[in-house]
Amino acid sequence: MICNVVGGGESKVLAKPDYFTIGTNFHCEWANIVFAVDEPVVKDLLRLKNQLVFTNPKVYIRFRHDSKCFSFDSKQFYRTSSLSSGLSAICLANLLGFTKINLYGFDKIISNYRENKTKFEMIKDKNREYIFI
Repeated sequence: MICNVVGGGESKVLAKPDYFTIGTNFHCEWANIVFAVDEPVVKDLLRLKNQLVFTNPKVYIRFRHDSKCFSFDSKQFYRTSSLSSGLSAICLANLLGFTKINLYGFDKIISNYRENKTKFEMIKDKNREYIFI
């Protein structure tokens, strides 16, 4: 199964609606689901969009009564500190069973930005294929 995950980097403009897509924040207008960790962003997504929105447990408490909002705690599956929306979206794609994950807008990992690269290595599953676009 193939999935696109769209982060906020420059290469996000190359994403196409050719596979199931997990977007982050407001970076992919047509994403099937969206992952966001900042409370104001989650609030706006729930108000303005029809997609399902996943967020971390801390933010979810505020929006738990909205039927489009779901909690996802990556710490239950990965030994990491808090993750960005993009890295959390990758964790979600892993756990949903996608075996090939196209990563758009993850330019900081490609450029070896230390924090993002280190955390990506912690959540990367050796049984999955990650393609940076």
